[in-house]
Amino acid sequence: MKKIFMSENYISALSDIYGAEVHKHLMLELFMKCDGDCQAIIEGNLLTANCILIDSNVEHTIAEKNQCGFVMFIDPVSSIAKQLQYMYIKGKKFCILNLDNIQLQLKQSYNNLNAENIKEFERQLFGFIKIDYHISNQYDDRISRLLEILDKGGIEYSIPEISEAICLSPSRISHLFKEQVGVSLKSYLQYRRLVMAYRLLFQGKSITEAALMTGFDSPSHLAATNKKMTGLSASELLKD
Repeated sequence: MKKIFMSENYISALSDIYGAEVHKHLMLELFMKCDGDCQAIIEGNLLTANCILIDSNVEHTIAEKNQCGFVMFIDPVSSIAKQLQYMYIKGKKFCILNLDNIQLQLKQSYNNLNAENIKEFERQLFGFIKIDYHISNQYDDRISRLLEILDKGGIEYSIPEISEAICLSPSRISHLFKEQVGVSLKSYLQYRRLVMAYRLLFQGKSITEAALMTGFDSPSHLAATNKKMTGLSASELLKD
C-alpha cells in the first residue's frame, strides 16, 4: 500500500514497501518509521535511527524493505528546507532526529489514511521540530522574480528564456541562483519539471502526455530522470 500527498513545498508519502535503488536528488528527505528504528545507507554507511533527515544531493537508500513509514521530500528552495539546513543539517550531509513522541500519531495516520489525517500529522511534525512553514525566504529580487515565473507555470522555460525575462545573462542568473539557493539552476528546473509531471500523472495523464507537457524530450527521458532522482521506475510511481 502506498499513498502520496503533494503540497506546495514538499511531497509526502506513506508506504510499507521501499525498494528504491541508491540515488540522490535536490530535495531534502526526511524518513521515519511508524514503530522503532529505520535503517538507511547514506554514501555507503549504514545508519539506524527512528527519523533521518538527509540533505540535498547526498547518495542514499532505505536499507530495509517492507517498512511501514513516512517520507517527506522537501523543495530545496523553500523556507522549510532552509530552516532544516540551518537548525539541523548545519553543513553536514544528514542528521538524526528523535521523533519517537509523535510515532504513535504517525501509526494512527497510517492505519486511517486520508488527506486530513496526513495534514494533521505534518502539522504536528513541523511543530515538534519547530519549523514555521508559513514564512517565505528572502532572496534577491531577481531570484524572487525567477521563482514567481516558475510558480506561474514557467517550468517549460529554458535558462536563456528565463534570463531574458529577468534581463540578466544566462551565466549571471545561473551564478546568482547557485550562490543564493545552493543548487544549480539547471538541476532545479529539471526538478520542477519532474514535480509538475507527477501532478499531471496523478491527474490521469499518460507518461507521454506528462513528458511532452513539462518539457522532457520524450517519455523515456522523463522515466530516466525519475529513476535517477528517486531510484524508482515510472511504473512504480504510477502504482501509488
